[in-house]
Amino acid sequence: MKIFELTKFFGFPSQNEDFDKFLSANHIVERPIFNETPIEVITVEKEGIGLMFQTADYYRETYGPVDENSDMVLTTVQVNSDYYAGKFSRYTGDLPFGIKFENTLTEAIAILGEPRNSHRSGPVNHMHNWNNFQGYQISLNFLPEGKKIAFLLLSPKEI
Repeated sequence: MKIFELTKFFGFPSQNEDFDKFLSANHIVERPIFNETPIEVITVEKEGIGLMFQTADYYRETYGPVDENSDMVLTTVQVNSDYYAGKFSRYTGDLPFGIKFENTLTEAIAILGEPRNSHRSGPVNHMHNWNNFQGYQISLNFLPEGKKIAFLLLSPKEI
């Protein structure tokens, strides 16, 4: 499964016929169900991928119109490196825009420009965010001291 194969489904519910077929073809049987929780993540551990679904209202407020009405739509794709302490395998596909998990923060800034914001995402890791880079919002979670990327989040650009 490739990142940009998934991004074409931003704003779509998993019940969309094409999206459902795509998920099934990739052996993903779980579908998000809105149970008063505004976020649900479907993880594909062996591929190092997480699919974040949020409410359609959140999507409209943050990114713009949804492509189909539903309670939950795809908002974010997360891919993980083997540096990420978790249950995921390393994502083996290409990262977008020439980014590599081995990049330092300085190298990422050379590719993406200055981040719009950054914050601690745990006791040691640091998250940096770029909005509207080629139509996407990119967040990179760096290991301590900006050495190597733990995971990458890709969403539509915010409005």
